[in-house]
Parts: sequence; structure tokens; C-alpha cells
Amino acid sequence: MSSRVSIVTGATGKIGRVVAEEVARQGKHLIIACRSLAKSKVLLGELKSAYPHSTIESIMLDLADKRSINKFAEIIEQKCYIVNELVCNAGVLCQYESQNKEDVDMSMAVNYLGNVRLIERLQRSLAHDAKILNMVSSIRWGTISGDPFHPEDKFNRFRRYASSKLALYAYTQHLARKYDNSSISVYAVDPGIVNTVMITKGKWFESIAEVFLSPFVRTPEKGAETALYLLSNRPQTTGMVYHDCKIEQFSADIYTREEWSQLWDNTQKYLTENI
Repeated sequence: MSSRVSIVTGATGKIGRVVAEEVARQGKHLIIACRSLAKSKVLLGELKSAYPHSTIESIMLDLADKRSINKFAEIIEQKCYIVNELVCNAGVLCQYESQNKEDVDMSMAVNYLGNVRLIERLQRSLAHDAKILNMVSSIRWGTISGDPFHPEDKFNRFRRYASSKLALYAYTQHLARKYDNSSISVYAVDPGIVNTVMITKGKWFESIAEVFLSPFVRTPEKGAETALYLLSNRPQTTGMVYHDCKIEQFSADIYTREEWSQLWDNTQKYLTENI
């Protein structure tokens, strides 16, 4: 017998944990999808103890590894789960330049390509009225040009992070167009600057910047607020970025349709060659 499930990736992170706790509190069948087995085991025990009447399980997922993504999707299919809610919260802000096993820039591999692979692999398992939430951030400063998987520009972790999140936003709009005539809803979520390990500073001038940014840093609860709003509601306008529970407006130059179209063409080609 099939079961409708809610999947939260990166659930051991601060925002992910807030979302996972609320999903468990509501009595939904929760799947926490995390890379660290040790951290997910601890979280699983805490959630089961706090919400004993909820069905909660953990499945390993590493968005940088296509084999892990395929295995995760296979488990979902084998258990005949119907994905009712998919919260793509997991992400990385790399302090140093690095690549995954496929030699793809790590920021793009996890924040964009990994999420694309996951969602595409779960297509057959999506409920007819599923909700997909993609966590984006800092997209105003991102750029998409050239080969996004093997960038040649000088490494800057914030620029790489922003570009990968802009790519994820472009994919969100692609999905919204794809599901325009269906009951599946797709949203991008901007949590703002949140007090998580991702904003840990690694250089002395970034520590100074943190002093000036601190008034704008949100708690994980505040950062998760919009995601929880979208899980509880179904705004008709999909494909857009939601911030503080409403659509976030951007300048027209962020909608670089030609570059976004080229990005998707390159992504499809890459995924076909690297199944």
C-alpha cells in the first residue's frame, strides 16, 4: 500500500530541522534525507521521541553523488511512496574551490545539479498535487554564463554560491512552466541571511563584515517561516521566489531568458551523458 510522504533534504541543518520538526508535529510521514548518517541518526531519535505518533525515517542522500541520488530515488520507488511534499533545503557554501567526483564545481554540483537530478529522478513518484520547494538565496549577485559546471573565473565562494542558487531559481521557473497545466506547485524560497554554519566566516575581513551584517541575520525559525507558509498554503503564482511569505520582486535584468534556456540545454545534455 502506497504512502504519501514529505521529504526534507538537509534536515540536520538549522533551517531543515525547523521544517522537519513542523512536518513531524503535523503527523505527516516524514523522510529526512541527509548526507551524514551519524547526524541523521541523532535527529531521527530526537524527532521520534518528541513526536511518537508520527512516522519518521531517514534515508541517506548526498546531492554531490549521482549514485546516492539514484539510490535514494530507487528506495522511494521500491517502497511505493508518493511524494506529497519535497523541500530541497540541502546546500553548500564552499570555503575553498572543490569539485565532486564528476569534476563539477561543488557549489553547482550540490546546489543546482544535485537538486535537478533528485527532482527529475522522483518524477514518477510525485503526487498529482505535489509541492516542490527549492531553497534559494543571494540570487541577485549570481551570474549564469559560459560553462557553469566548470567555471573559469577566479574562485569566490559567495559568487559561486549565488550563481548556483540563481541556476536553481531558473530551474524552478522551468518546472513551473512544465507543470503549468497540472496541480503540482513549485516555489523558490529565499530564507534571508540565517544564522547557520553556512555563514561561518573564514577570513579576517569577513569577520568584520559579520559585525555589520549581524542586525540582518535571522534565526533558523524566521528563516524557515516562508517554507512553512508554502507547505500550509498553495499560492496560485508558482515559479517565483517567495520571501517573508510573499513574492519577492527583482529587477528585470535578472530574467536572462536566453542564458537560462542555454543553461537548461547544457543541463539536459550533461545529465544524458552522465546518467
